[in-house]
Amino acid sequence: MSTLIDDRTENIGLSTESQLEINDLALLEGLKDVYIILLNYYALTEKQEEREYVKKSIWYLTNKWLEKIAPINYIEGAVDKLSSMIKNKLWESNGVTEKILNNILVNTYLCRGIINDHSIDPEICINELKNDLSLLLEGLGCRRNEIRELEGFIKDTSDVKAKLLNIITIIALTLVLATNI
Repeated sequence: MSTLIDDRTENIGLSTESQLEINDLALLEGLKDVYIILLNYYALTEKQEEREYVKKSIWYLTNKWLEKIAPINYIEGAVDKLSSMIKNKLWESNGVTEKILNNILVNTYLCRGIINDHSIDPEICINELKNDLSLLLEGLGCRRNEIRELEGFIKDTSDVKAKLLNIITIIALTLVLATNI
């Protein structure tokens, strides 16, 4: 389990807001597990109709995940850049491990929550999400020099919240493009 998950779940209180957060986190944990099951099933099955069902299911789960981390920023040129970088769909990639997927789905949600609630140090989120993003992109067939070029979209700014939201946006766009059917 990552540092973010450990830090975040240690101090959850019993307020209504915290209970909703626990429910959302449990939902995301379940979503992540189904995601992994579907990806493994895709790798095992040879039937085209079952593979199409898996693709649609993963696309659906990605949209549910997006609902939990929304809203995201508009970053001009990011979709075009990512589209040219991503070589594989998520279900065709051997490089995206369960750990990477877990970190992407859960840590992005946790970090999104701290934009308004600084219960986790934003710099920890920024560093972990940058690492998660790099691993995801590598797993999708992107070259390291292309990944470094994304720094321009994240923008070095003194506004930590803006920087964090830009990283979350790039992650969201990456996952959407990697699961688009």
